[in-house]
Amino acid sequence: MGAPSTPSAQPRNPTATRSIPSPRLRGEGEQAAGAVIARSASDETIHAAVRRQGGSLRCARDDDRNRENTTRTDRPRHATDLCHWSRVSVIPFQAIPYFPKLTDRRNSRSIRSSLALGVFMTDQLLPAQVNVVIEKDIAERTKAHQAAIARLKVAEGQKERMWTKAVVKRPLVALAHGDSWFDYPLNGNDFSLEPTDVIAQLSKMGAQPPLILNISHYGDATTDELSLPKQQRMIEALHDPNNWLGSKKPDVILFSGGGNDIAGEQFCIFLNYAAPGAKGLNADRFEKALGMVEASYLDLFAFRDKYAPGVPVVGHSYDFPIPNGAHPACAGPWLLPSLQYCNWSVQDGIGIVREALAAFATMQQSLASDPKNNFVLAPTQGLLKPADWANELHPFPKGFETIAAAVFKVLKDKFPQQMGEPAV
Repeated sequence: MGAPSTPSAQPRNPTATRSIPSPRLRGEGEQAAGAVIARSASDETIHAAVRRQGGSLRCARDDDRNRENTTRTDRPRHATDLCHWSRVSVIPFQAIPYFPKLTDRRNSRSIRSSLALGVFMTDQLLPAQVNVVIEKDIAERTKAHQAAIARLKVAEGQKERMWTKAVVKRPLVALAHGDSWFDYPLNGNDFSLEPTDVIAQLSKMGAQPPLILNISHYGDATTDELSLPKQQRMIEALHDPNNWLGSKKPDVILFSGGGNDIAGEQFCIFLNYAAPGAKGLNADRFEKALGMVEASYLDLFAFRDKYAPGVPVVGHSYDFPIPNGAHPACAGPWLLPSLQYCNWSVQDGIGIVREALAAFATMQQSLASDPKNNFVLAPTQGLLKPADWANELHPFPKGFETIAAAVFKVLKDKFPQQMGEPAV
């Protein structure tokens, strides 16, 4: 690691407090205290999408003087800094009952993309409304998946009359559980009408694309993904016969987890303060964090053995991002603030992040080497180029496609009778 640098910006004040502002959102003659649509470069895109669907919204500008109930503690001066205010959650339009025309005519996935660019709710709405909209979103995905399974069951029942020699195999059926690499509602950092994540790309690959029930949710750490509510969600999905074919269980479980355990405001925990001769990554503290991630993976395997015995788990490594502070309007940055706080430069940070994620991949490889875990690791580290990265954690759609292709190859090797070549 090169000599530590001293950035021009001073380290952040560790005693500073942050809070979420509560300006008003108005639409269709109603208002909701505690919600705000952030001003960003994508404002006009969001407004245009809303207008096309007959809806209306009022964007709360940063220079708006009418800010009742707004706490100004450590508040940024520019709207592009909205993500620095505090921990916030992205709420789909369904959580806000002021856009009836829009919610009637768009599915939740595309709507979430609009909101991911700037709608935030205050803490009092998090416990109830966030969970409601997440469950509704997953319920819609499940409904679409079950419709595809039902069509396949009908076709299988009639194959002697309809298929004859035309169809000789059925598609792979999978359950996906993970973080934003499996559930990314944006196109890079911008609005998207379609998901662009690994699962979205994988679902389009091959002569017979796999059917994937995706119950992932962006922002989840492995401790979130294996928490009691999420395990109960997986149990419900596994026990519902409408989700699966004759075996009554998925062929494979796809899992993405660990990135959010490390990246974020907690990233500074794993860093040494810059000093002559100091290493950026504190190996001892980081190893302890990896221990918790490993425990989550082991719990997933135990869960699988109980509720879906014999089903393999396929995971992936995280590639090496650039900790340059790039982020969408709704979240992040996840890495650069911690590096700057500890007085490391972006160039130093590239090496620090690479060291951390290489150690993470080594832990995953150790799990994959134990046959009793029935875990296959897709070799996805080192595939992306700098231009493939949209921000500090997520690639552009082409980057997600590159990762998905590596996962596809693993699935093809594991299930040769059910997987075809990736579509060109």
